Amino acid sequence: ALHQAQYSKNPELDFDRIVSLLRHSDRNIRMEATEFFLRQNEKALRPLTTMYDLVTEIEFRWRLLYIFSERFPEKAMKEAKQILMNWESLKRTPHDKQQSLEPTILEMLSLRILSKHSPKDLAVVLQSEPWKLYEKILALYVRE
Repeated sequence: ALHQAQYSKNPELDFDRIVSLLRHSDRNIRMEATEFFLRQNEKALRPLTTMYDLVTEIEFRWRLLYIFSERFPEKAMKEAKQILMNWESLKRTPHDKQQSLEPTILEMLSLRILSKHSPKDLAVVLQSEPWKLYEKILALYVRE
């Protein structure tokens, strides 16, 4: 499907099939699908931006955010800041002890996006109290 879409005269027809490969159980296929989208022009990626707003599953959402971080850095930075602010507000509120409030891969990718595209915003995050427990992890992102 990836090969066919790459040489297709009408990539929109293959879009649904290719997007589903981002959710495939095989890691190599997910990586190939991600690479495919990273090579597409902005117009071809527009449906992904709409899809991102509808997706709730973290595994799929972070793959889309990764693609945006490479192709739409402005959108990715805005989203990364929002993800980190939401996590911080959850961390501050009283919660069920069984609920895990450790940063997910989505928050970690958000840190990476800020370290790459906006170190100033990352510095603000580093000063926030909920991230104090994760200072060593954050230091790795700052060093990058």
